[in-house]
Amino acid sequence: MRPLKVAIQGIAASYHHEASRLYFKNEFDIMECSTFKNVCDKLATNDIDYAVMAIENSIAGSILPNYNLVKDYGFYIIGELYLHIGFHLLTNKNVVLRDIKWVESHPMAIAQCMEFLSKHPEMTIVTSGDTATVAKKIKEGDYTDRAAIAGTGAAEYYDLEVLRNNIEDNPENYTRFLIIAKHCPYDEKADKSTISFELPDGVGQLSGVLNIINEYKVNLSKIQSVPVPGRPDKYSFYLDLEWETKDQHEYLLKEIEKVTRGFAFMGQYKKDVINTPELKEVKIQKGKFVLETA
Repeated sequence: MRPLKVAIQGIAASYHHEASRLYFKNEFDIMECSTFKNVCDKLATNDIDYAVMAIENSIAGSILPNYNLVKDYGFYIIGELYLHIGFHLLTNKNVVLRDIKWVESHPMAIAQCMEFLSKHPEMTIVTSGDTATVAKKIKEGDYTDRAAIAGTGAAEYYDLEVLRNNIEDNPENYTRFLIIAKHCPYDEKADKSTISFELPDGVGQLSGVLNIINEYKVNLSKIQSVPVPGRPDKYSFYLDLEWETKDQHEYLLKEIEKVTRGFAFMGQYKKDVINTPELKEVKIQKGKFVLETA
């Protein structure tokens, strides 16, 4: 039997790669993809089993386009994982802080390190691809005047120095990753789901949905509005629901579907809990996984 194939945005030693390793545990191959849409395109084929996709960060907020991607491709969320995110300033060996003229990373990473960066106006900020890709670029270019913002896994994998540790603005920094599949298997342990809908025109339509959720004693752990492409005055709503019994959950979904438009069930899964400090020390060993390039 072949190992699982998992599509990620980014390359080896990225946080998507680390989240995949923590969730699937056993050996698997990754399919490296340059964009989240490319991830979905790969998952739509029969060659890929799952995809891992970031959906929100506790500091920088939600990645709104990814909600629409999952729904538009007809995929299902079958799991989630909260990963602690620590950002570090990585350079080639023998580089000191005063040498750095450019600092490069993914826009989300930069947004989470602005307090440190504001103290170094001499550094020009450059936005680029995922954190591991930037680390690889710094290594391959043998730059002595550039630094990457990335994790310790990328430092180890690409043999870079950690010039400054933990430069993120807030140490309580977590990214929520979704595990995506083409099918939604039955999970006896599931206690969380994600749904999507639009609302008919009229006053109080959203409050009506919220009242139904309250009546069924279901916890609404997140509600996110996302503009509908091409319709600037319309929004899709994405809700995460946490429930105790399957009957309670199923009856609630039927009631919500009655009062909304375009209702979509996007998957059910076991909720993850943010109580895993050991994730801060996880490092990726070079060569542990077989890599397959998109």
